[in-house]
Amino acid sequence: MYRLVIYGWIAVTVLVTGCIGGQNRKMPSLKETYKKNDKIPFGGSVVYNELKEDFDSVIVVERKQQLPYDGSLDDDETTPVSFGDFFVIITPRIFMTEEEANSLVAFVRRGNDLMIAAADLDSYFLELIGVQIINVPAFLERMPGTMADTKVSLSIQKSAETVAFGYFYYPLLNYFKKFPETRTQILGLNERGEPDFISVSIGAGHLYLHASPRVFSDYFLLTGNNIQYAKRAFSLMGSAHTTVHWDEYFKKLRNKQNKAPEKSFSSLDAIMQRPLLKWALLLGGAALFFFVFSNVKRRQQAIPRKVPVANDSVDFAETMGRLYFLNKDNKNIASKMIGYFREHVRTRFFIHLSDPLSVKEDTVRLAQKSGKPVEQITELLNCIQGVEASAEITDEELLMLNLQIEKFYKKK
Repeated sequence: MYRLVIYGWIAVTVLVTGCIGGQNRKMPSLKETYKKNDKIPFGGSVVYNELKEDFDSVIVVERKQQLPYDGSLDDDETTPVSFGDFFVIITPRIFMTEEEANSLVAFVRRGNDLMIAAADLDSYFLELIGVQIINVPAFLERMPGTMADTKVSLSIQKSAETVAFGYFYYPLLNYFKKFPETRTQILGLNERGEPDFISVSIGAGHLYLHASPRVFSDYFLLTGNNIQYAKRAFSLMGSAHTTVHWDEYFKKLRNKQNKAPEKSFSSLDAIMQRPLLKWALLLGGAALFFFVFSNVKRRQQAIPRKVPVANDSVDFAETMGRLYFLNKDNKNIASKMIGYFREHVRTRFFIHLSDPLSVKEDTVRLAQKSGKPVEQITELLNCIQGVEASAEITDEELLMLNLQIEKFYKKK
């Protein structure tokens, strides 16, 4: 098993090394910028040049001061109407202040046209015009295995003609779910037949909204004959515009939150504006809190109580002692005590005490070997001799014998 694991790692290493070594050329950036000078798959150079061919005057808007409307614009019906301007905004996402949103609506109401192609539109702006967009989150849209041949089509409600344009990439599934039906014309559909390109009449002008800005990317327009998609889309918006304004200003703000002049960008605010992301964040936070709270207390298996090892020798001695004590056989107890003492002297001092005892001779030998006082040895041997000579032993005599033997066992 261990060898199989090693061989597997070697095979993976060789495969990865071969793949890395085979990449001689760097892959182009797939970042969606839609800028006029970015000649990358998702740049905007092709559509920008197409606008320059189709319209006489194209003005690039890079700063707020260059916006084709005045910040003082309002919805007053007495405000003079200025026809002819066409403002084109193509960006992955667009954020704006309430003042900018109101000014854009007033710009259209005056008789101008505004086109916004963005997958993520400002929530206040959508609420202002009464439109709701459904966009697929990027982490779901770009899951492995989701790339496929996808298409969009242009369709006019007054005509049954539908022309489809496709390419190979992540599906174009964004669409508009809600819009003012009496003032809205559906101009395009995604591959599911849902409206992704609409025209909303506001005052004397038209607001064109596209939910999939990737259809205006260099990659899409240069695939097959897809350049006709841009030509036909712009033809649907009319050709009587005197001036076209190309946005480079809102592209810079797509990662900034300027909902209010006094507030800076907050990623949390951007998430909370979208119901799906909001609930995902709240549920994730609740799950994290529950996990942390439930694991605050350290989980550990209960340690079993260790029962001390029983001393069988002590138990045996206690049991035998109780047995002899209950029988009151003092003579038997004394005989065994004397026997243990004789064995101790024999094994420890190599002295074989005579039987019966010869107090004088045994005292001298035992005193010399043990180093105990002669008086103590004499008293001990006399006690043993008296016990051995007696037929019955009283409790006091048994106790005296035990004291003498224990005194001998003790060291100096």
